[in-house]
Amino acid sequence: MSNLRSSSMAQGSNGAPAVSKTIKSRMLNDEQVKANIVEGRFRVGWPRLVPQPTRTRLVANQNYYIKDYEERLPVFTAILFNQGIVYSKCCLVERKAAGTSHSSYLTLLVEANSREGTWCNAVLQLVKVLETVVINHDGPIHVEIIERGLDDPRVLPVGASDAMLPVWRTLAPSSIQTLSEFPVHWKLLSLVKIGYGVPGDQTKQPVTTVLVEAWDADEDIWELEIVPRLSVLIADTGIPNLEIWQAYKYSKEEWCENVSRLPERTWWEKPLRIGDGLGPWGSPSTGTLGGIVIIEDLVKGERTKCLLTNSHVVRNCPGLTTQSNKALKSLDIVATQSGRIVNSPTESDVARKIRLLQTEIKHLKMVISHRLPGGSHRFVADRLKMVKNLEDKVLRLSDNSQFTAGSVRALSSFQNLFGPDNDKSIALDWALVQVCPSRPVNAQFSRDNQTQGSLDMPFWTRWEEFERWKKISSFKSGDVLKVGRATGWTSGGLNYARAWLNARGEECDTVVECMRVENPRRQWHPFSVGGDQGSMIFDASDGACVGLLFSGDEGQTYGLITPIEDVFHSIEETTGCKVVLPRLVS
Repeated sequence: MSNLRSSSMAQGSNGAPAVSKTIKSRMLNDEQVKANIVEGRFRVGWPRLVPQPTRTRLVANQNYYIKDYEERLPVFTAILFNQGIVYSKCCLVERKAAGTSHSSYLTLLVEANSREGTWCNAVLQLVKVLETVVINHDGPIHVEIIERGLDDPRVLPVGASDAMLPVWRTLAPSSIQTLSEFPVHWKLLSLVKIGYGVPGDQTKQPVTTVLVEAWDADEDIWELEIVPRLSVLIADTGIPNLEIWQAYKYSKEEWCENVSRLPERTWWEKPLRIGDGLGPWGSPSTGTLGGIVIIEDLVKGERTKCLLTNSHVVRNCPGLTTQSNKALKSLDIVATQSGRIVNSPTESDVARKIRLLQTEIKHLKMVISHRLPGGSHRFVADRLKMVKNLEDKVLRLSDNSQFTAGSVRALSSFQNLFGPDNDKSIALDWALVQVCPSRPVNAQFSRDNQTQGSLDMPFWTRWEEFERWKKISSFKSGDVLKVGRATGWTSGGLNYARAWLNARGEECDTVVECMRVENPRRQWHPFSVGGDQGSMIFDASDGACVGLLFSGDEGQTYGLITPIEDVFHSIEETTGCKVVLPRLVS
């Protein structure tokens, strides 16, 4: 089996573990070079492979690092030809793991058209040539050969009927146990399909892959110790590939600061809508109003209308930060403290909108002042009217009390879900916000926050109201939509292979189960970014809710969700009330 970090890299010439992959001495013998060649399924390199996803930048002055670079290039290409490698690119670049601040690696990068040829021999010979011509560089120039289209691979979902699903369900616990035995910081363990990034190439099938995303993916221990252990686990499972990738964090600044992408009704209409921004009073935190939920106290016969979002979106409320228990049991609605107030739009969004209006006012006043001497009276009058209208809007936005969406009724953190069959540790990250009496709720879907113009929107996004949910087991197509504060409407594909998030060091000390939504549109149109947390995930065919978004990865643009049946189960367990809306349809 071929892996991203193969056992050949993990051993020296005498079979003992290699001491280090950073070989600074020049003129190594062949065995020393071979001992540090990393052989993966899609790429081969020396003395290491930069963890994917990678960022690559061409070196402008190759002669600064390689003496007489143009004269050496035919030597490099001759080696590739002699080793049977058909390539489309051979160049000197700087490589680094995306999403990290670590130094980049100077690399001779070869993009091969196929896996044909003897890649390891080519790497060996390229390294030997580079040893004699490198100048102005401390340490080796890395060498990497990668199959075309896999330097920026597509991550695709595992389908609902995939034969590997039961295998993965059995394999995952032992993989988690193996990871727990090492002092590393991993983020997510999942099963995915890795496809070629070359547009229109239908000849190469996606490869089922165990994917581990780690914060410290560039540490030696992953290649030297962990990958060999994990490779043994999956050797007889039929899963052909294992990869260790660099983990990403959400970066919300760019998306959340751009309030111009928000629909105008956000500012001038009172009704609360799905996809609106939501956040604690007195805090810059911003999340998404995921949906409207009605819970019923079956003893008292009372119903309460609530907004559903993430627990971590509202957790900065002053009245909640001192709570010690993981799940708040039915907070007292009548005596709710002001510190539990949640706004929509958020204070930070309103402040940004005011600044935007003030900038527009300033610009108009400059235009008026320049046109007054010779300008027409109608032109000036029209601009003055526009200024007055904008100033009125600023005045209206200055009253923060009108943006109160409600108060936190109940919430959960990552915790165990107690089901009829057994207990499971699952990513439960929900909060219920009881709706403020002065804010009406509009449950009808709206297309006015569609930011991806080419997205094909189904009929229900225009006419339907949010009122249905379904279990994952009855949802087979995998095609989903979500609407969030930061990115508006986006599409994705549900990955039916469960994923495990390492939550250690965050809100609890456990590994929790969740699901991935893969993004076919990739970095150009991410499925979710910071500010989208709390969005509901809808069946693209009929608008029924199937999950709740709580996190993701901006680099690979997937979203992490909790199945909505688990969310509603936890809500009922926590509050003692029954969820009566939305209603279960399948």
